[in-house]
Amino acid sequence: MFEKFSEEAIKVIMHAQEEARILKHRHVGCEHLLLGLVAGGQDTASYRLISSVGLDLNKLREAVEKAHKKGTKASPKEMPFDREAKIVLENAFRVMMNSKQTIISSEHLLLGLLVSDENNAIKVLEELGVTRNVFS
Repeated sequence: MFEKFSEEAIKVIMHAQEEARILKHRHVGCEHLLLGLVAGGQDTASYRLISSVGLDLNKLREAVEKAHKKGTKASPKEMPFDREAKIVLENAFRVMMNSKQTIISSEHLLLGLLVSDENNAIKVLEELGVTRNVFS
C-alpha cells in the first residue's frame, strides 16, 4: 500500500501510529495523522506550515486528548486506519496525481487532510482557533 509514499510520508504514518499508541487509541484517525505531520520533523514543509500558525506537537496532542479521551487499554499491535484516515490517504494520492508527481509526500498528506470533508483533525484545528483556509 505504501509503495507510492516517500520516506518522509512513511515516517509521518509511523509517527501517527505511535501517537495513537501513546493515547491508547484503537485505530489511526485523521487526528493522529495531524500529529504525525508535526512529529515527523521540522525539516518538512507540512511541519513549517502547521507551526507557522502557532501550533506545536504538545498543543495538538493536548487538543486530541481533550477531544478523544485517552484509552484505558493498550493499543492493538496492528493499528488499522479508520474510514476518515483512509479517505485522507486516498485524497493525498489524488493530490499527488493532480500535481503530476509520482510519490506522495508529507505535503500531499496535509493537503489530503485539509480537502477532506469534516474530520477529527479539522475539528481539533478549529478547537485551537485554526481554520483550514489559513493554509491556503
